[in-house]
Amino acid sequence: MCDLVHEIAHSFEETQPEELYEDGLLQNEFLGKRQRLFTTLKIRNYPVKLHDFQNIDYDKEFDEFLYSTVGYEALGNMSHGLFISPYAATSLREYFANAFEEFFVNDVKTVQTISPEVYKKILNYLDF
Repeated sequence: MCDLVHEIAHSFEETQPEELYEDGLLQNEFLGKRQRLFTTLKIRNYPVKLHDFQNIDYDKEFDEFLYSTVGYEALGNMSHGLFISPYAATSLREYFANAFEEFFVNDVKTVQTISPEVYKKILNYLDF
């Protein structure tokens, strides 16, 4: 069920890119979290490069770094409260899709707390 909702999120964003991304609020929220993650990893002596954390698009090498070098368990511990899941840190699109999935499958309040811009975008679309 979660995978299906996640993929629906990607389909939704492909049909609504202006509503989701044009004002830059979602991107700014994501990049702010990425900056905090960069700082956290740098303090822990991971081999990080700032430009990787400033790229909003999916990058296979960056995903591999997060998955293999840092590890999703460690990443989850270090980014608790920043991202819904470690995978949400991989790109802006995954950040949105993970929060969308959480909103419709698990806990709306978590999305409101962790990803407030996604929460607002979903509510605006649902016309609440």
